[in-house]
Amino acid sequence: MEISKRLKTIASLASKPIIADIGCDHGLVCIDAVLKEKVKKAYACDLREGPLMQAKANIQSFHLENQIETHLESGIHNLPLDTQQIIIAGMGGKLIIDILQADPIPQAVQSMILCPHKDAYDLRSFLITHNWQIVKEQVVKDGHFYPILIVERANQNLDQQVDEEDLLLGFHVVDDEDYRQYLSWQKAQWTAILEKMPVDQQAALQNKLKLIDRRCHKMLDKEVK
Repeated sequence: MEISKRLKTIASLASKPIIADIGCDHGLVCIDAVLKEKVKKAYACDLREGPLMQAKANIQSFHLENQIETHLESGIHNLPLDTQQIIIAGMGGKLIIDILQADPIPQAVQSMILCPHKDAYDLRSFLITHNWQIVKEQVVKDGHFYPILIVERANQNLDQQVDEEDLLLGFHVVDDEDYRQYLSWQKAQWTAILEKMPVDQQAALQNKLKLIDRRCHKMLDKEVK
């Protein structure tokens, strides 16, 4: 089975016996997670019949019909109540927020794996103000840079001091080559934009560049220690 680096990483991070992949496309994350024997049961959910039919065919080809069910649903509407972990990938952070707000999240869901391809800042802000803790992030370079957020339901309302650096660049991010390349790429992108902006409009972007430098210095300090 051909599966991208991004999807393989997401599948490897699945940590609960019963998961649901929202917007499952061809069902590859569910299949890979079950094959790794980290997941006993999975729900492959999508609002489109075409991808879901392909997912069903893929599931059958691996003889996993007893462990993976397909569900034609929009978002988390009618999500099976025994779901323990939600996976949402392949869409923007604002759309992920819309999905999470559209229907109640079953109480059994104690963690989520979220991989926005844009608007990660907005998603992080939403999560920490809606009683979810971002416990780990990992950036994957797979044609584009994708942040993968692992979040857990907080047992009580959080009253945490949030640093703008974390909202912008990630909470508890795995320090690896992909993440360092992401920081370098992002700095180059923002620097190029800054050079074309009027001086009186540069403050916000200059602050973002300072936060990247601060994050890089912290990572270097850890290496020295």
